[in-house]
Amino acid sequence: MKKIRIFYHLLDGSWHFSSPDIERWIGGAKTLAEARVLAAEGVEFCLESKEFTIEEIFDPSTSHLLD
Repeated sequence: MKKIRIFYHLLDGSWHFSSPDIERWIGGAKTLAEARVLAAEGVEFCLESKEFTIEEIFDPSTSHLLD
């Protein structure tokens, strides 16, 4: 199973994400919950597979906002 790293950061009130494991792939959403869903759907679309795990990596400045 392939592991995909997704980096999340908060910019101007919106969550943005990208992955060094998928070339030229970025996304964003108003909430973290939306960003997580879109990221998972985007990885599945790019890999054309559901055989992956996601490692979420957050900007340290957002640690107080996480569950």
